[in-house]
Amino acid sequence: MNISNKNYLDESYTIECPNDYVIAVTTNIFGVTSSDQCEPHDASKHCVATTEPLFLCRQTCVYLYTGNQMIPSCNNQIAAYQYVEYQCIPTQTSLVSTNTPCLNDGSKTIIQIDRNGRFQSYNYPNLKQMNCTYRFKTKPGHIMNIYALDISLNNYISDCQLNKMTFIEDGDNQGLDFCEQRTHGLIYSSCSNELDLHYSIYDDLQPFSYGVELYIESQARPLDWACGGVLSTAINPTTTRITPTTPKATSITSVSLMSVLDPVEYDICYNDTLNQACPYGYTFIILDAYYGVKGQSSNKCGFVQGDCVQEATSTITQCHTDSPNCYLPYSTKRRLAYCSDNYADYLHITYQCVPSYPISSSSSLVVYDICNTNDRITDINGVITSPSYPNYQQTNNECRREILGIQDRALKIWLNEMAVSSGGQRSLDGMYFPGE
Repeated sequence: MNISNKNYLDESYTIECPNDYVIAVTTNIFGVTSSDQCEPHDASKHCVATTEPLFLCRQTCVYLYTGNQMIPSCNNQIAAYQYVEYQCIPTQTSLVSTNTPCLNDGSKTIIQIDRNGRFQSYNYPNLKQMNCTYRFKTKPGHIMNIYALDISLNNYISDCQLNKMTFIEDGDNQGLDFCEQRTHGLIYSSCSNELDLHYSIYDDLQPFSYGVELYIESQARPLDWACGGVLSTAINPTTTRITPTTPKATSITSVSLMSVLDPVEYDICYNDTLNQACPYGYTFIILDAYYGVKGQSSNKCGFVQGDCVQEATSTITQCHTDSPNCYLPYSTKRRLAYCSDNYADYLHITYQCVPSYPISSSSSLVVYDICNTNDRITDINGVITSPSYPNYQQTNNECRREILGIQDRALKIWLNEMAVSSGGQRSLDGMYFPGE
């Protein structure tokens, strides 16, 4: 279905599945047209970008495209339409897993998929410490399509470390990890009729985490199925690991005029590395990232119209602290469920250097305490911090400080760093704002 706000104001579309089914969005595409009007989706004529589903749909879902989706891979143009394909996935099929713990002695627990069925982790919907492997099997000559009904192992944090499940194909050294997938959708299609699922839970006290529930469906292996087999050395070469050289921050010409620098786009080819540094007093922030599969094998590494791309920002865990440096390798092949399970040829990054703190007494960059509410913030740019940052200080009151806008300018806000909860989870409590 195509949704647009070009011909009709805030056009919406309601999709609905039968009882005991949920909506699984299989394709979510934003398209840019030359006419800037809604047209039937055509990837050969339009500049398009495939993204992950943006929100959770259950039995019923209303899609509304408000016309403000910017596509970095299409020269930052606004998409004219949103194209969605979906399936209705059953939630009450028979269980193929028994509620017994799998063995942790190195053997594999066999899970047979005759046609379809549901897999639940042991003790679902409660976590239980485990470290074992399941072996999914279906008929010879068939493959398995695996849909997420619930993958909640890490309290909404997508950095899969202590708790995760991993799909591993025969002959693969590296598998594909999952620890958070709250939206329903196709997450994996096997290369053959057998597949390993490694399930490891080391922290079973994670809040809002329930385990894994999957819907698995068997189908005859398509004749043109691109997945499977041993990758050639041209695609998956043997690599030598070396200790990376940490990038060094540089000085800027004028410390008195610190402002956000222009965004930079960078393609990280397979087995290559992004190794960049912002000037002192700046934070390296990733604005957008996506994996890409080349539309033509002869194309050079990097996005070209016709490539299949899949959003990657939520999967990148590096370069998310208040630091001017970023070392980001693409050293493990990523298989893209939204691109017919092909391996990504490159990782495309858009990053920006954003002021974090003044580096001299002459700098015009002002740092504001959000709890100092005696006056309003009126500068064209600045940094807002919590009390005593970077040290944690508990406050008994809710702090609000007004930012006075500047006429004919939009307000943009970057989160440089945020660490306000227990448990050691740290993400991108400084905040930078400019008027643009």
